[in-house]
Amino acid sequence: MLSPARGLADSLVLGHVRDSVTGASVIGAQVSIKKGNDALGSGSSDSEGNYSVAIRMPNSSELSTLTIHVNHNAYSESSTNIQIKSGAPTERNYPIALLPRDLGVCLGNSKHVVVVGHFRAPLGQSFTELPGRIAEALQFNLLTRLQEATLPPALQPSFEPCEKAYPRALPYGKSLARALRAHAVLFGNVTQGVSGYDVNTYVSDAYDIFAFPVPYANQSVNRYCSAWGSSVSREE
Repeated sequence: MLSPARGLADSLVLGHVRDSVTGASVIGAQVSIKKGNDALGSGSSDSEGNYSVAIRMPNSSELSTLTIHVNHNAYSESSTNIQIKSGAPTERNYPIALLPRDLGVCLGNSKHVVVVGHFRAPLGQSFTELPGRIAEALQFNLLTRLQEATLPPALQPSFEPCEKAYPRALPYGKSLARALRAHAVLFGNVTQGVSGYDVNTYVSDAYDIFAFPVPYANQSVNRYCSAWGSSVSREE
């Protein structure tokens, strides 16, 4: 049996849904509010990415925890907890950032991660193995140097390849790193050189150390060299 109406409060949970990499508003995301397994209300994001979900909660001074669940076909599911007090949310709105579904496989498996992403190849060619080769080279060369510098093991990064990771535009490199919970992301392109391939790499970090992706270049790299990316010189 429901409590008397005067013991309940009608409230709205408001927020905005955006793409975690580009920042663009996500239209048509399904938003539901639950307490445990009980659904309290649902809605969807509008043409500007905004959502508004009506819920009815006991008008109690005690804090109650609810969960916002957000789903969209193009994105990985997201959920976040919110607090309700006196029948109303404790915050004015709850922004939600959704990770593009294809990037879900790129989320780091350790605390300190550098993601080595996609490298565009010349037309008609494929270099899907390149991220793995560069990650191996960095693990062997750069990590060795960090160990020699006595960087504590708990702070040493892991280099994880993920061919899906590539920002739509260079300025999105920083937000891509943040979305993947990585310290930095490496990505780039491969062009045909005079005596091999030129590998152009961009490095973006999640902490605003580089205002714009930093470019590096490897000249005349052999396609089958297992040490791709191991001898990197900054392009002047």
